[in-house]
Amino acid sequence: MPVGSKPQFPVDVSKIIFEGTMALKNWANIFYALMGFSGTPTAVDVLNLAVAAHNAYGNRLQVDKSDTSTLQSTKVIYLPPGGGEITAEHAAPIAGTNHTTPLPNNCALAISWPIDSYYRGGHPRTYLDSLSEGDTTDHVNWTSAVQTGFETHGADFISDMNAITTTHFTITTLGTVRFASHNAWLAPPEFFNYTAATVHPRIDSQRRRLGKEA
Repeated sequence: MPVGSKPQFPVDVSKIIFEGTMALKNWANIFYALMGFSGTPTAVDVLNLAVAAHNAYGNRLQVDKSDTSTLQSTKVIYLPPGGGEITAEHAAPIAGTNHTTPLPNNCALAISWPIDSYYRGGHPRTYLDSLSEGDTTDHVNWTSAVQTGFETHGADFISDMNAITTTHFTITTLGTVRFASHNAWLAPPEFFNYTAATVHPRIDSQRRRLGKEA
C-alpha cells in the first residue's frame, strides 16, 4: 500500500455502491462510471442514475441468486467538474429468484471485468453471494452452465449500465478506477472501462461475509 492518503476518484466519475443482505449479513459491490454530460448535472440526475443502476443490477446480477439474498439499496457519489460532490441513494428491495438453499455466506462466484490495461494485482472483480449447491460440479467448481449464464448476465449488465441517460447525463461508461502504480498513488487516478465479463470456474471465498468471530 502506498504511503499517504488514498486519493479521491477522478472528476466526472460516479462511484456506484450496491448494498444488500444475505441471511442477515451485509454485502456490497462497488463500481465506477465515467459520465458524459450536457449542461449542469443535478441531484435529480444522480438520483435517476442510482435508480437505473439499481434496476440494472437487480435484473442482471441479482436475478439468479438465492432468494435469501436481497439487493437493498444503491448509492451514487458523483464528482462534478466544478468541485464538491453530489450524492443520492435509491432503496427498493430486489430478492434473488432461486428458491434453493444457498451455499454458506463465504462462498462466492467471481466475475472478472477485463480492461484495456495490464498491471500486477488490483484488477476488477465482483464477488456474488448466495448461489446454491446445484450450481456446483463438486466442492471446487461451478457448473459450465452457471459460468456461461453469469458471463451473459455480466455482459448484459455492462450494456444496461452504458445505456443509462438522464436529463443532463448523456453518456454512462461502466468501469473501474486505478488508484496506484509502482507503490505510489496516481495523481489523478485513472479510469478504465469494462470490455467484457469473465466468470472463473473456481468457487471463491469472501470470509468476512461470515461476520465477526463468535
